[in-house]
Amino acid sequence: MNRSLILFLLLIPVLLNAQYTYFNQAYQPAFPEVGIGDASNLICRGDSLMAYAFVPMPGQNGRRVLVVNGEGVMVSDLLFPEGDDYHVVGFSEAIFPLSEGGYFWSGSNGGWPIMLRLDDNFAMIQRIEYQEMFTDSSRAGFFKSAEFGNGDIVSDGRYVHIYGPMPGELFSNLILARHDTLGNELWFREYTLSDLNITIDYGGPFAFPAGGLFELSNGDILVFGNIGNPHDCYAIKFDSVGNYLDHVKWGHAQYGDGSAWPVRIGVDEFAFGYSVFSHITNDNYIFGRPRIGWLSAGTMELTLGNFFDHPHYYGGVFDMERAPDGGFVMFGKANQNTIVGPGSAFLLKVNSQGQEEWYQTYLPPETDFHTPSGYDLEMTPDGGMAFVGNYFSYEAMNYVTWIVKTDACGELVFNGCGPQVGVEEKTDLPNELRIYPNPANDIVQINWTCEASALVLYSTLGQQALRESVSPWQDALAVDLSALPSGLYVLKLLDASNRPIASVSVVKE
Repeated sequence: MNRSLILFLLLIPVLLNAQYTYFNQAYQPAFPEVGIGDASNLICRGDSLMAYAFVPMPGQNGRRVLVVNGEGVMVSDLLFPEGDDYHVVGFSEAIFPLSEGGYFWSGSNGGWPIMLRLDDNFAMIQRIEYQEMFTDSSRAGFFKSAEFGNGDIVSDGRYVHIYGPMPGELFSNLILARHDTLGNELWFREYTLSDLNITIDYGGPFAFPAGGLFELSNGDILVFGNIGNPHDCYAIKFDSVGNYLDHVKWGHAQYGDGSAWPVRIGVDEFAFGYSVFSHITNDNYIFGRPRIGWLSAGTMELTLGNFFDHPHYYGGVFDMERAPDGGFVMFGKANQNTIVGPGSAFLLKVNSQGQEEWYQTYLPPETDFHTPSGYDLEMTPDGGMAFVGNYFSYEAMNYVTWIVKTDACGELVFNGCGPQVGVEEKTDLPNELRIYPNPANDIVQINWTCEASALVLYSTLGQQALRESVSPWQDALAVDLSALPSGLYVLKLLDASNRPIASVSVVKE
């Protein structure tokens, strides 16, 4: 090993200590005597994470932005008591940064659609609202907005109508609106399912565009969401002035599916994560599994991958982001394999072909809690990720905001995916894992002291470099690393549920 590489390896702990800290923390509500600490959107800006929410305040309601630094320490708690009954409705990326600076948020004010243009410090510059859509028999709200190439803002949502002879019978239509850079309305459209040439194979007539909203290369508009109860997933294409063009839908006829959460992966090419939507049938919880799919919006050609083997009883996929290595990270919440217990959040990492690489679950930092939720996942500049949600704390006797920051492998521990150097390294995990020689050129011998199902080697970006299945009775394996590039890796031992039970750093010369 040359001297420059040795010096670089010795400096790694110093560099990492200066830049990366991982945390799992809760933050009290601004006014615990009045309301909750709910937050459903997360924004990364430099080293800071900003949790965005609307909260009750003494005498009036308003907005809150909780700012924490790279160590999870609260830097500021921005409060905007504007007196509105805002609803974010728990969807990721309802707020997003504008190209000219500032931010844009869409949602509802009680029962009618509203949009806010904000400055860099989240103070309101402009509001656009449709109060006439809230009546004794109707209510409405925007779910998502997107800035198009010319600066126009396009927003989607739903318009709920009471229609039946029995109390509570509802149907909802899709709404789309377009505004210019000054906030002037260019057009506003409402669509029934027949307008969209959509028939429902089962369930009720509900349009729910929660998934995503995009501008295509020719100026067309693409909307993701779900329809019906149980749900079909859908993607619907419109032209630039809101005329319906085409759609594709997919779903499970018996159980239904949650909204597809898409990311753009090329020109008019999208990947999306979703899951069978958990619900109650005959007093029994129906469980489902996360799934990935792809859509070519030019031809509306759909490709669905396999379900991943992580069943849950309540929750589902609520966001998906693209990882630095070209793969994808799905984020959701679930009660794992049982209807008993408070549940957890999860991250599921797959490669660019949709093959699973790792799966991690997360619990709040307290031991006495209930109903944890998660809404918005963001990739962070250090190659890791962060998500935001809330849960009921029995200690605080209120809902608190929950922010979790991980490394590129989904670990909460310091430097979990950027291994430090050592001939062999014991971690704080309960089972011992050894590898030698280390550093290595080619063949290494790996030994462990517990029952396992696989050995997985990750790069410092969290990309899976090697995976070897092992038998439950096996405790040793020889592996050839000669084909791998030189650098730092982390080797993880996985149990039968693909959870890490031991890890050790590896240097490939």
